[in-house]
Amino acid sequence: MADRTRQELSNLISRLFQTLTTGQFTDCVNADCPLRGARLAANEAASTALLLASQPPSAHLACAVCCRPRPAPPTVPPPAASPTVPSVAAPAAGSLSLPRLRSLLDDAAAAVAGGGDVDEARRSVVRAVGTACSSPDAAAGSFADSDPPTPSSEGVDDMQLTGVCTAYRLLLDAPEAVRDAVLNALATAQCNLAKQLKAAAARSINRLRPPECRAALMLLVSPLVDQPGLHDELVVPLLAVLAHAAAPLAADLERFWRTLDTDSTVRLLHAHQAFVTLRVAASERPKLLLRHDQPVRDAVLVMAQMHAANVRRSEPISYAEFYHDLLSSELDLVDEFSAWKNLGMMQHSAAAAAGSNFSYLRFPWILTPFVKSRVLLVENVIQQRTERQGAMQNFMFGLVDSPYLVIRVSRETLIQDSLDQLMRYDRADLKKELKVHFEHEEAVDEGGPQKEWFQLIVKELFQPDYGMFTVCSEAPGFYWFEPSSPDLLQFHLIGTVTSIAIYNGVILDVHFPAVLYKRLLGVPVELDDLRQAWPATHHGLHQLLAFDGDVEQVYAATFEYNYSGAFGEQLRHELKPGGAAVPLTNANRREYVDLVVNWLLVSSVQRQFDEFARGFHSLCDSPAFQMFRAGELELLICGSATLDFEALQRATKYEGYDASDQCVQAFWRIVHSFSDQHKKLLLQFITGSDRAPIGGLSNLSLHIHRSADAAALPTAHTCFNALVLPDYFADSPDDTTKAESKLKRGLEFCIQNASTGFGML
Repeated sequence: MADRTRQELSNLISRLFQTLTTGQFTDCVNADCPLRGARLAANEAASTALLLASQPPSAHLACAVCCRPRPAPPTVPPPAASPTVPSVAAPAAGSLSLPRLRSLLDDAAAAVAGGGDVDEARRSVVRAVGTACSSPDAAAGSFADSDPPTPSSEGVDDMQLTGVCTAYRLLLDAPEAVRDAVLNALATAQCNLAKQLKAAAARSINRLRPPECRAALMLLVSPLVDQPGLHDELVVPLLAVLAHAAAPLAADLERFWRTLDTDSTVRLLHAHQAFVTLRVAASERPKLLLRHDQPVRDAVLVMAQMHAANVRRSEPISYAEFYHDLLSSELDLVDEFSAWKNLGMMQHSAAAAAGSNFSYLRFPWILTPFVKSRVLLVENVIQQRTERQGAMQNFMFGLVDSPYLVIRVSRETLIQDSLDQLMRYDRADLKKELKVHFEHEEAVDEGGPQKEWFQLIVKELFQPDYGMFTVCSEAPGFYWFEPSSPDLLQFHLIGTVTSIAIYNGVILDVHFPAVLYKRLLGVPVELDDLRQAWPATHHGLHQLLAFDGDVEQVYAATFEYNYSGAFGEQLRHELKPGGAAVPLTNANRREYVDLVVNWLLVSSVQRQFDEFARGFHSLCDSPAFQMFRAGELELLICGSATLDFEALQRATKYEGYDASDQCVQAFWRIVHSFSDQHKKLLLQFITGSDRAPIGGLSNLSLHIHRSADAAALPTAHTCFNALVLPDYFADSPDDTTKAESKLKRGLEFCIQNASTGFGML
């Protein structure tokens, strides 16, 4: 990007975005480029435009970025069932009905086909469309299916935005001889209309009249909001109106987002994300822009309206759709955290958003999981620094207070030693930076011993001999609380260890079903939470609910649940008092299912879970922690099982080597040839964990150091995620095959024979 001026870059991004959204991309010389003729959704088009523009000048004419395979973009239909909108007392002068628009376009098509007066037909359509959008009153009365529009006397009419979307589609499909002129007229009129609405909102303290409310919604669904060239003139003033709407527009927007169909909601969400993407990308100082730019804030506030409506949908859009990668990556997290803490609350507030105290951390759904983990890290570092400063001040006054949380354990009595020491510390101590020392082992804990301590604690407590956790019989890859286990202090220990691991940025090898993380966040359980670890039970309960027959006669069951005990014995549990005498029927089967779900996931393990949660929340109860959703919390604790070693290769740093050196190239060839299991072992050898951190392996700080000792084996410093790689090629410069074979044998030996324990590194 450095070879272009900022204005040239902005223009290039806008042009590429335009061609990618309209199916007119021709920049690639490859005739088979999948982007040719493809109509991308706004957000994907913005991201692709940024990737292409980031190449050196002309490089995007034929590059892997634009020629990589990609799925065909989804076809986004207009709203199928759009919300009710404010009524107009009577059609204003200049209003244009849908039948009249069709007639004018038919006349234009006939003129083009039959050699008629095309100029006059074009002028007629342009005048009608321009006048229809010339004022809020004219726009509010336009594009109804009747001629003239029929007003409602109830304050909210029954005309839906489907007619408006139909009008837009007719204009986009107009004969080519008139289409450009008509769309230019529509753009000019709607830009002017947006400015009128912004001025009206300023005059009325954001309380618009019903015609103005309807006009605002018409602009919101306009196809022109996707066009970068109209962002400043159309989208910016429209966002200012929508983001700070008061009654009645606020109520209309709530109904609009709540009743808008899913595909149209996604299209508008992507359009707003693309607006933010292009605005940030065009800025020379994106962090400063995000700190002060009101249009970007307004776009986030409008997306907050979408998100609030989405959580109330019966089938919500995936929360991952709301992530904004570029915004997340460009935030100054220290400044954002400071502003957020000053606000003193996490809930969305449009009133606070307009001032200097605005913080994007109020809207955690827009942040990627990786950035949320960085926010948590910022909070942790600040708190740990505070604890260290307090310890130093106490030391100056003769008080002995370690600046660290120091755990000294023996491998033989690991659990008891850990439990005894953690129970002696108060919450303030637990927030200090962790240092672990194993008895009779010389090691300076720069991260390695603490990683091993976590691994050993988890491995031992999950052993069947401890009887704390049981393997889920329907899904053996998962563990759940053993209901009969009396060792509540040890559940508290594993909860505390989990929270300390989060606080110190360590990934744990635990395999709980996702419902555990929902419960830790206080989210109610539901039937679908059984799907992952109790699939057969989940299927059976679904079948019960869907059964089309006499439940009492066919199932012949009561409000009891049969299950196997810790030693395989068959047990029964009454789901409610007197349940053994209550027959299961069509009328009460929903209650039965809810009680089974609640017993399996809540009441049967209540004591064990409560102790685990109490230990967990001993540290993880801060506002930053509340940003995480259940799936994100699982990634934070366990990391990701998805291992992208291509991303790891791109992110790796070298000391003594260069990425182009023979040994480095051979190393990556060998790694990419490994099986998935060998890749996990390699990752375990280098980092102490076989999982990727939140955000993927691209966020793992891997360092490869050169060693000149060609007789040595590769070694790892797990404290620093560092691999010391002997340069076997320097020892055998004329026999690269021999050198690469030696490197492979050395790596395989190391990853298969690496043992626990730390000497001096």
